[in-house]
Amino acid sequence: MANRSRKHCVSIRVSDRELAAIRAKVKRSGLSLREYALRSLLGKEIHVKEGGLEVVKELKAIGNNVNQIAYHVNAGLITDCSPELSQMYSALKELMCEWQS
Repeated sequence: MANRSRKHCVSIRVSDRELAAIRAKVKRSGLSLREYALRSLLGKEIHVKEGGLEVVKELKAIGNNVNQIAYHVNAGLITDCSPELSQMYSALKELMCEWQS
């Protein structure tokens, strides 16, 4: 959504059961409650990736490790580095983009 001011607040009352169902759907979507509600109310698509959140979490952890290795290489702390490291980083970056789109 484009940057714009939002000056209106919309609130609704729901039962405990409805709230639990909403929270479960929001969690599966990976969106914030606000973004989920906006997309839902405006009829926009909401992508739910079963098991995807765990995959994204693991990919982020692996990406962090690769970034730490790259930092050490760039700082000169690791002198023997193969091009496979760059390929691995690029592949991880592509996977992250696919899962987050």
